[in-house]
Amino acid sequence: MRIVHRSVKSSRCTFEVWDGDIDEAEVRAHLLRLAEDSSWPPGALNLVDLTTMGKVSVPDPDLLGLLREGTVLELELKTALVVRPELRAVPSSQYEKAADATGVTVFSNLRAASVHLGIPLETSLPVMERLRQSL
Repeated sequence: MRIVHRSVKSSRCTFEVWDGDIDEAEVRAHLLRLAEDSSWPPGALNLVDLTTMGKVSVPDPDLLGLLREGTVLELELKTALVVRPELRAVPSSQYEKAADATGVTVFSNLRAASVHLGIPLETSLPVMERLRQSL
């Protein structure tokens, strides 16, 4: 698995780590794992570490819509993505429009992303470290 997640009810957050090159089949498998996770979604927050992700192929966006249907995520979702600093340095108006439309905010460090979601770093850091170790 190149995508791992953990739902943490006390934080109302799904924590994820995406690592390496990820094809569409892996994204679909991840979405299926989320759908089968009885503790998902724990709330409307999503913290995703993409710092070691390579190339990614994303499936049809309607698939994600179906997954969110009937959950708190359908109406309320706040996502923080943590990416390598060099990716933040490349401005793109098209990317910014997409981020605004989906409620995604991009950060270059876990601390800032955690603060944005209102999750203490002392909570998010150990979760992300355990996820990374599980890869």
